[in-house]
Amino acid sequence: MPGQEVLPYEYMRYPSEMKRERIKAIAKILSGEPVLIFTSVSGFLKTLPPIQTMQGRAIVLKKGKEIDLESLLIQLIDLGYKRVQVCETFGEFSLKGGILDIFSSYSTEPVRIDLFGEEIESIRTFDPDSQRSMTDLDQAVLLPADEYILSEEQKKNIRIF
Repeated sequence: MPGQEVLPYEYMRYPSEMKRERIKAIAKILSGEPVLIFTSVSGFLKTLPPIQTMQGRAIVLKKGKEIDLESLLIQLIDLGYKRVQVCETFGEFSLKGGILDIFSSYSTEPVRIDLFGEEIESIRTFDPDSQRSMTDLDQAVLLPADEYILSEEQKKNIRIF
């Protein structure tokens, strides 16, 4: 698990690949499977978000399932994903008509979700460089794109001074 190697108030500036590796490590820890983690001293000393915040935050999309697209887009933003014109790197998503592209933190390839109305018609991986669809999938698992996701309770407790 890589350390952040940044100052406390520079959290958002550390490289996205480092952030991705930390999220993948957290997901493996939460899975309950045995895991061996190699890290630096700074990575070891860095606190992780509360388990309750990360557990249950994954979004599972299945072929044939109906979804509320607007709610899904809000969920993606809440999980730290950034809406872009063209989805090319981890933590991004784009929507063009009935096609939703998402690059999950846990995947090596982004997924393309083809919607027919509110039903997921197909899920495929795609090449982020050529934007061409590749492998058909039955489901896609989307993990948070950031380590620090606010729970609903934490959002309610935010005060502006």
